[in-house]
Parts: sequence; C-alpha cells; structure tokens
Amino acid sequence: MNRRIFFSGAGRPLVVIQNGSLQKINGNIRSTGGFQPAGAKPFEDIKIDLITPTYIYLFSDGYSDQISSDKKKFGHQRFFDLLMQPYSKPMAQQGNLLSQMMENHLHGADQLDDICVLGIRVD
Repeated sequence: MNRRIFFSGAGRPLVVIQNGSLQKINGNIRSTGGFQPAGAKPFEDIKIDLITPTYIYLFSDGYSDQISSDKKKFGHQRFFDLLMQPYSKPMAQQGNLLSQMMENHLHGADQLDDICVLGIRVD
C-alpha cells in the first residue's frame, strides 16, 4: 500500500523529516490573496511518500523572524536545525523545547510577530 500526502503551499515551505534527514519543500511563490492575474499558474501539488515514521512541520515566518534583545534574528537555518534536535521525541516535548528556545532567544525582548508551528507525526 502506498501512503502519501500532497502539499501545495503559498509562499511558505513544508519541512519533512524521514530517516533522520530534513527535507525543505518550498511552496509556490504565488500568494492566496490580493490580485491574481487571469492566466495565473495554478498551485502545484507536490507528492510526498510516507515512510514510518514521518514528521511534518508547517509554520509561519514568525519563529525565524523574531528579533532578540541584541537585535539578531533567530533565522531560518537555526529554526531548521532546532527542528532536527527533538524530532523523534513526543510532540508535547518538541513544543516545550521550541517555546523555551524562543524565550531564551528573546531574552526579555518583546515578541514582534505571531508564531505558529504545527508538527505532525505519521506512523
């Protein structure tokens, strides 16, 4: 039996971790809102074959764009590296680690953007 999911993103990537390897799958450049030209290219569906286990992460730009009290962004690569640290742990522990890392990064600075990270484990 082939198990797969399809991803179609608008400007945001999807992260898939399988066999200890992180794959970033970029979404379309096209957005979902605003003016859309009549001949705009439709969103592309990207097929992802699932193996056991597969970890899937969807997220806003908020986590990587947060600026610390010393004016440094958290950054995309640091966020991807952070996802690799606890990926095989229960989702609640992963969420706690993400929260703690952001608190450490901000070090008292105000949060500037919304943060949304959705993690799914497929067995």
